[in-house]
Amino acid sequence: MSGDRSQSRLFGILPTAALLVLANAAMAQGPAVSRYQISELDIAKELVVIGVNVNASQVHLPAQISARTASQKLEIVTVQPLKANQVRIELRCSKAADCLPFFASLDVEDANQTSADIQSRITSSTAPSHQTAGPIGGEPVIRRQLKVGSHAVLTIRDGHLDIHLQVLAIDSGAIGQDVRVCTLDRKKIFHATVTGEGTVAGGME
Repeated sequence: MSGDRSQSRLFGILPTAALLVLANAAMAQGPAVSRYQISELDIAKELVVIGVNVNASQVHLPAQISARTASQKLEIVTVQPLKANQVRIELRCSKAADCLPFFASLDVEDANQTSADIQSRITSSTAPSHQTAGPIGGEPVIRRQLKVGSHAVLTIRDGHLDIHLQVLAIDSGAIGQDVRVCTLDRKKIFHATVTGEGTVAGGME
């Protein structure tokens, strides 16, 4: 019993980033499935693309991160200061099924300024809503961001902890619409809201 309590305390103090890294590592293990490493250089290139000039030596990953496909296109989700000269960036693969969201840290001169700069750039580079695509017969066409049977990443917020799960879509839906998703083994169903292509947020039914 004392061993169980010790383990519980240990996991209770693990930081959010470490928990997500452990989840990503668990997803990476699978029989006969090739994985391709996501490197610090890949993250630096993504930052350069949005206009933030950094090099790979400034980027730090807490553990090895991998994706299902090579030369994976990455997207920056959020950024926030960690210390006076370090920021934390949350990233994900452009195709949600290729990898779980993960964190990296970036060494900078001014964490607050860099965070604001990156946030401004990723916000301005976000495409407008794709829910409507022009009228056909006088009615707007809704572009589905999630299709029945497609893979998605579900984000569940528990206090200050974000939990990310690979799920399957039970319903189709556009951004902002409510859908049902289930775990890959179809044993648990969740109510969620579509937040992007292949991403949903919600809780357990």
